[in-house]
Amino acid sequence: MDPERATLEQLADEYTAAMRESEKLAFFVRDAELQTQQIDGLIALKRRIQGFKYGARKAGDERAANMLFHLQCGLNAMISFLTMWIELKKGDHHSAWNCVVDAEEYVSIALRAADAGEGLEDFLQHVKLAEQVIFPGYPVYNSMGAVIRGGKCTVCELPFNRCEHIEGRVYWGRLCVRIHPEIVDMDHVAMVDEPRDRRCVITEITTNDGYYHDYMTLKKTRRAEDKEEGTAGRLTGVIFHNQLLEID
Repeated sequence: MDPERATLEQLADEYTAAMRESEKLAFFVRDAELQTQQIDGLIALKRRIQGFKYGARKAGDERAANMLFHLQCGLNAMISFLTMWIELKKGDHHSAWNCVVDAEEYVSIALRAADAGEGLEDFLQHVKLAEQVIFPGYPVYNSMGAVIRGGKCTVCELPFNRCEHIEGRVYWGRLCVRIHPEIVDMDHVAMVDEPRDRRCVITEITTNDGYYHDYMTLKKTRRAEDKEEGTAGRLTGVIFHNQLLEID
């Protein structure tokens, strides 16, 4: 197929075939080299679809741009999910956790970009089942309280308080979010069960043996400080994650 010529239907067919092939590799026991090769192919297809999306935007076709962004996000979800398995094999469990959260969020964005699910609901169930089986359930997450102001809209690049776009919606194949805000004050960190960012997790906990233990592996990491009277123990965790998903 000529890389400069393709209909939306043809690109959707390419996407569907790539996702189905990827599903065969979305298991822990699959060879990491094969998973890496599949990721490379998905990245190449994603970039190709992005190119057509930019073309649709220039042509003034918002529906096509949003549909192509839907495909782009679906591919990013699968890339994140396959990367999760590779990270697990490397022993980097916290990176793997971030990947599974990325996959779920990419599916969420994809479904906001276009009505057609393209099988993503079933894929999301696969991801969620894997999360439940592989990772320990987090009873609470960390949530940082901060006062921010300013920032720009990713769609129109105007100051956020002057644009007409709604944060979290997709316009012209791009997700609207606020970027580059000024943090005026950081006043607290709370522990919540429904956080804004599920990457802000507990990483270590203390136990009665006087050591910190990795929350996922339970491996001893370091000796704990003396327990203060009236406290159950200590923990460490992530309170802020600044890596953005691909939103354009």
